[in-house]
Amino acid sequence: MWRWGWMVAACVFLAACDRQDEVPPQERPVVVRTAMVRAADPVPLVLSGTVQARYESPLAFQVGGRIVARLVDAGATVRAGQALVRLDPKDVLAQFEAAQAAVRAAQAQWRLAQNELARTERLAAQRFVGEQALDRARTQLEAARSELEAAQAQERQARHALEYAELRAPADGVLVEWSAEPGQVVAAGQPVAMLAQKGEREVEVALPERFGRQPPPRGEALLPDGSAVPLELREVSGAADAVSRTFRARYRLLATEPPPLGSVVQVRLPLPPVEGWEVPVGAIDERGGGARVWRVRQGRLEAVPVDVLALENATARVRGPLEAGEHVVAFGTHVLREGMRVEERAP
Repeated sequence: MWRWGWMVAACVFLAACDRQDEVPPQERPVVVRTAMVRAADPVPLVLSGTVQARYESPLAFQVGGRIVARLVDAGATVRAGQALVRLDPKDVLAQFEAAQAAVRAAQAQWRLAQNELARTERLAAQRFVGEQALDRARTQLEAARSELEAAQAQERQARHALEYAELRAPADGVLVEWSAEPGQVVAAGQPVAMLAQKGEREVEVALPERFGRQPPPRGEALLPDGSAVPLELREVSGAADAVSRTFRARYRLLATEPPPLGSVVQVRLPLPPVEGWEVPVGAIDERGGGARVWRVRQGRLEAVPVDVLALENATARVRGPLEAGEHVVAFGTHVLREGMRVEERAP
């Protein structure tokens, strides 16, 4: 009998053990990696910019001719009125002398017309000539006066041309570059140099097309020494470049000691706030009817439908009924289901 009792007790014990092992699968906690939901913060737009002067003046002669002397080199600091380059004055000097000769001839004709009018008036007073001769003399005097004034105007123009044979700096600044050399023949109005005028300095950047219509109004320039200088938008081009499809924008450098002209600086432009929440890319589950993420609440999973707004390398920006600080499963979402018990682990 004792043998049968021992066997019954063993069977009861084994049955109890089997009942303990029969835990429903959905009640077994699954270890998952979770991440915190964050408000989507825009990443600053980082570009390279070039330091330039607020006013850059292309310099050109007002008359054409052959360059005979260049008086300063590129990179030199110049003063207003300082001579920069000279043309061969022979041609304009000849024109000036011809204009002077024309003035002398016109003056002689004018004196002759005056004398002729005086003689005609005396004869008319004695009734030796009629009114027709008197009118003709007066008309000749007016024509001589007009010719003299025209000749004098041409003389002034020739004198100015003689002065224009020497190109002078219109303002204080730095001569950035030369585009002409001694011996070269240039036309009137052809740029031969670029002057960066003294004063404000700006940073020129090429904005991507999506920011060209509404560029960031402020930003900062990161200088090589690590310091940051505030920037303020002054102007942006009205149309995108036909080749690069970028918009040229200029930002004022709000610094007492700006970097040298031509320096390349890093420009950081903050972007306006964006809509949505930031979650890991692996948190997006697109099984079935649309995208969703799995939110963890009190140790259980809850599917939250979302709209995917943007995808980056490691994160996604979504729109949905989420809150900052909530935890979502970071990856492995293809094996999850509603109400599953989970045990969180940091990623």
